[in-house]
Amino acid sequence: MKRSMKSFTEKARWQSSKLGYSAGEISEELVAAALRLHLDGNNDDATALLSQVPPDERSARLWRILGHAELARGAATTARDCHEQALRMHLEASDNKAAADDLVNLAAVHIDQGALDAAWAAAERAHSLEPDAWVPHVVKISVLNNRGDRDALTNYLTRLFKDRRDLARDPDFRRHVESDLDFIGVATILQEKLK
Repeated sequence: MKRSMKSFTEKARWQSSKLGYSAGEISEELVAAALRLHLDGNNDDATALLSQVPPDERSARLWRILGHAELARGAATTARDCHEQALRMHLEASDNKAAADDLVNLAAVHIDQGALDAAWAAAERAHSLEPDAWVPHVVKISVLNNRGDRDALTNYLTRLFKDRRDLARDPDFRRHVESDLDFIGVATILQEKLK
């Protein structure tokens, strides 16, 4: 397995040197190769590949993937900067859905750094851009759970499920909250609220 991953990494590097980008257009194949590296846990290689592209020629998608890889490497400050750049680009393009996703990514970085108030603020802003999205609620649940404030968490879930009964039954939302380590203990409260 390690050997095949090494050969994939070498192939991605070789392809990136051939594909690269021309006339300001970044090869989607380069970005896709970096995403595969990140998803396979090869974050050093993913960041090395993406860092070949000069910052002023990076797409919002590239910034986002670079942010994910940097956070996985433990470089939270760099990850935050990358996600902020993706956010700026999406806001300039008036792409509220993508901007809301970027804010959720920023919230994850803030949670990783223990900046729970900043994470909450990012989730609030994401929710204002995409009111029907459930992911900002996941961030808020994570913040409340990380604070250890069971009363506030229970109250939040009660209000959420009163206002958004559909969300309480959404399988993706439930699977995320019930299986993510950030939500240890939340599944029990969730079950109580669904009775």
